Amino acid sequence: MGLRTQDCTPSTSDKELLRQLSAELERRLPPDLRDDYELLVAAMRGLPHGLRAMAAIYRLDVSLAVDDLGWHFCNFHDQRIEQR
Repeated sequence: MGLRTQDCTPSTSDKELLRQLSAELERRLPPDLRDDYELLVAAMRGLPHGLRAMAAIYRLDVSLAVDDLGWHFCNFHDQRIEQR
């Protein structure tokens, strides 16, 4: 059983709540899964809505913090295009 709203301990800060949610994501999406994008996407589909949203936007969030939206799509383009 995963983390549910009622399982979250009262957080004294947003940082603490983020730590709890991040720990649950790391538990559900281990590092070997994160290295294979196809497996990662399949695993994300099985997550509860809130965790799925966090996992799905993580790379976009980091990309926007480091570069910009244009570079994000350059770095994370549709992999099916390479297979043609």
